[in-house]
Amino acid sequence: SSEVVAVVDNQLSIARKLAEELGVARVFKDYQKALHWDKFDAVVVTTPTFTHHPIVVDAAQAGKHVFCEKPITLNLKEADSMIEECQKNGVKLQIGFMRRFDPEFILAKRKVEEGVIGELLLIKSTGRGPGLPPEWAWDIQKSGGMLAEVASHDFDALMWFTQSRLETVEAIAANYRCPELKIRYPRFYDTAVVLGTFYNGKMGVIDMSCPVGYGYDARVELLGSEGVMFVGDV
Repeated sequence: SSEVVAVVDNQLSIARKLAEELGVARVFKDYQKALHWDKFDAVVVTTPTFTHHPIVVDAAQAGKHVFCEKPITLNLKEADSMIEECQKNGVKLQIGFMRRFDPEFILAKRKVEEGVIGELLLIKSTGRGPGLPPEWAWDIQKSGGMLAEVASHDFDALMWFTQSRLETVEAIAANYRCPELKIRYPRFYDTAVVLGTFYNGKMGVIDMSCPVGYGYDARVELLGSEGVMFVGDV
């Protein structure tokens, strides 16, 4: 079990509001000052993606375990640095891929491993969101784009079910729903399709769109040599 003992936000009004909701007495505006407070063991990082690297590194160097929101960060160099610092300082780092802990996904994973649908051949993951994320996420330099911000769950699901890493990847993307963003953020896209092959020979497809308006949509289709399985719903 765990207990929330402090809330940190660079806007104190937000920190105080959340602290009140959680019944927490301590708030901080500066996360670095919070890290020097010795009455906690771990941090939960739910800040914008472009801030993950410095916060996680600082937390690791302060000897705190880290649960970090996905995506881990903006590039492989920063990700490797975060992992290295956590290992060097003997703390744990976990990224928030909650599908691995969803009972329905856990059951599907077990059935695949038991061979209920035969040999897994292809996995398709659909990830769609009802509305746009905050404005900072529209800037691909700060968020990594919607494939990172939205579809990182789908990439993780593909690798989790196949127990392999992607060997080849192809993708197409476009801005269909947000033409007003094209001038300020010309690289922004709201819809993408990814095709990939894995080192163990499996195939994968990701279908991502955000915003779609009709609600959250998280589904996985697992095609096997002897059947098919569907996980999740709209």
